[in-house]
Amino acid sequence: MIVIRSLCCVAALLFAGCQSLDTDPEMLKADARWQAHQGQPNAALRTLRRAIELSPDDVEAHALLAQVALRADRPGEAETVLRRAVELDPRDPDLRVARGIALTRLGRYEAAEAVLLHALLLRPADPATLVSLAEVYRLWGEPEKCVSRYGQFAWQREHAQPTAEQKPAFRVALERAKNRKDHCGQRESF
Repeated sequence: MIVIRSLCCVAALLFAGCQSLDTDPEMLKADARWQAHQGQPNAALRTLRRAIELSPDDVEAHALLAQVALRADRPGEAETVLRRAVELDPRDPDLRVARGIALTRLGRYEAAEAVLLHALLLRPADPATLVSLAEVYRLWGEPEKCVSRYGQFAWQREHAQPTAEQKPAFRVALERAKNRKDHCGQRESF
């Protein structure tokens, strides 16, 4: 990584003068992706915070920070960052689904439900949203709603026409949904 940064700096010196790479949000996001991939979530979080400091309206940086925070079991930080990301891009259902997941992990089921239902309005019948809602309902102790959402997801998978490459993943997702649907009355984590 140091070699790559050094080469980039040399190239920058040759062509445009060496601007500090720590002030380039795009470079910082690339560094953070690499750090996260290398199992360094704390470094990735620091790097992404710096990118957001430099470019506070960068939705991608907010989404990346939230993703790393969720993987590092920091749902509170992820939710805060995603709240801002949704303010920046209110029409992106993926940001709302991620925020719903963070709220669920915080045990804030009513708020998670509201955020995920809004995501469904933006992208009706989205599989990730249906599964996320089903999990909210399972953990919240709403077995009928849980069964309904997992049922919608299973119906979609049963009636989908995936490509040959997608068929194994669709089959696994369908079986997993049917299994979880059978456990909708249970509140423990899988």
